[in-house]
Amino acid sequence: MSATTRQDQRTVLQIIEEATSLLRSTPPSAWAWYFSGTLLFVCVLLHFWNDMSRGAGAENRLPSSSLLLALTYVFMKVCHAMFGDHLMRQLKGDNSPAPLPFRSKLRLITSQALVHASMPWILPLSLAAMLPFGWAYASFHNASILSVQILRDGGRTRDVVRSALAQSHFRQGQNHGVMIALLCFSVAVWMNLFFGLMLIAVLGSSFTGSTNAIALNPWILLGTSILAATICGTYVVCAPIVKAVYALRCFYSQSRKTGEDLLIGFKTASARAVCVIGLGFLATSGAPAIAQKPVSPQQLEESIQSVLQTDAFQWKLPREANKKEERGWIADFIDAIESMAVDTMRTVGRWLDRTIGDWLDRIFRGRQISLDGDMEDLGTGRASTIQTVLWTALAILGVALLVVLYRQWRKMPPAPAKAPIAVPEINLESDAVVATQLPELEWLRLAQEKAAIGDYRLAMRALFLATLAHLGERKLIAVSRWKSNGDYRRELRFRSRSASQVHEAFDQTVSMFDWAWYGWHEVTADLLERFSANHKTIINDGTAS
Repeated sequence: MSATTRQDQRTVLQIIEEATSLLRSTPPSAWAWYFSGTLLFVCVLLHFWNDMSRGAGAENRLPSSSLLLALTYVFMKVCHAMFGDHLMRQLKGDNSPAPLPFRSKLRLITSQALVHASMPWILPLSLAAMLPFGWAYASFHNASILSVQILRDGGRTRDVVRSALAQSHFRQGQNHGVMIALLCFSVAVWMNLFFGLMLIAVLGSSFTGSTNAIALNPWILLGTSILAATICGTYVVCAPIVKAVYALRCFYSQSRKTGEDLLIGFKTASARAVCVIGLGFLATSGAPAIAQKPVSPQQLEESIQSVLQTDAFQWKLPREANKKEERGWIADFIDAIESMAVDTMRTVGRWLDRTIGDWLDRIFRGRQISLDGDMEDLGTGRASTIQTVLWTALAILGVALLVVLYRQWRKMPPAPAKAPIAVPEINLESDAVVATQLPELEWLRLAQEKAAIGDYRLAMRALFLATLAHLGERKLIAVSRWKSNGDYRRELRFRSRSASQVHEAFDQTVSMFDWAWYGWHEVTADLLERFSANHKTIINDGTAS
């Protein structure tokens, strides 16, 4: 089997890995061509989409906007053709291409305009027929990859189309496998962009405390503008990989006749061989080796042992047979504490033995000891006396410690009684009052006080703030000084969709409060009673869905 045949049998993952490696080594000039055309077209496309879908008088701007969109589309395809030419020259190792004549530049623009103008309707038709879609999809990408090379050699637009169609028949199994892999990759990129945008909006609202449209209603992400933006972002990310894949397919397809892949491999292998031969020549033609002194076996053994003690070889050596079983760092820590305590107690015991022993020696120094039995009795008596003295001293110290603790406890002053928390004075006439300044029960108490003295208007204000405090405690709304009552109504409907009674009661509450507070209408006892009934309805049914 020839080398070309083996290269033709590359799998889908191999061709994608080669495409990724090709993009990593692509020069900045090629990326400049790609991004200058793609980003310009994406910006114009998004502006056109939003303007035509939401702008007033869009039908009047349709001809000029469509012309601008078509021109930027052609410019993007020309930039993609230059990007593809960089990839092909990079594969062939051609670092100094011939300049493109002015007539060839004009033919490049016209060829890209003619070929890719048919893509928006040929691809859907081929997709409906299923089988021709792979050939059609590959042909349009081949036209972008090969056009500059063919026009530089003096070809025309028909030569570009003929070559693109011919290369599209190369290994269709690989072509369809690559299309499926790239489709899965594109879906994964789109999902990352879509859910990343939603996550940024929600986390930004949580961290900054500000609200945004996406945090209040995530369904906004399903709007046409957001979907168009994420799809365009996916195209910007995935298009270079698609171009690199079809550049490799064109290169390997052309190499079946020209053998360029074998020439490139031969040049690479020759360069490596020259480097190896040169290094070998330098190594052998250098200065004569300096005679070294003989090394004794003892020095050699010491050197080997010192090297084996390094970290690079310690992990390879077998464990010692008498090594203790590892029980974990907690058990080792407890053993270390226990050993330290035992050593401390032994040190204190030896010190007490020496001190008290010397004292007893001075006491019994005048006694004449003449027999071994008397010496043994004296040693036994000394040991028992030391134990008695130690236990007595410990008992005295314990009793003294208890007496000191008892006296300190008697001297401690009684704990002062907690002063009642003073409720801050609230000016219900002020517009700066927020429902979070007091709990719900305090607002209800304040409403009762105002109703008792006949100030029903302020009683309604306190009762409305109690309603907001209750909904805020249940996380049905987020109370803020900068929100309007309409914002609270929309937020409540979003966070508790199934509680229809709560929605109706809160809508009535907001309407009555706005009518009385901002309209300066008279608040009667009956109106306050209805207002209080709505508050009770919200309390009884106000559970988050």
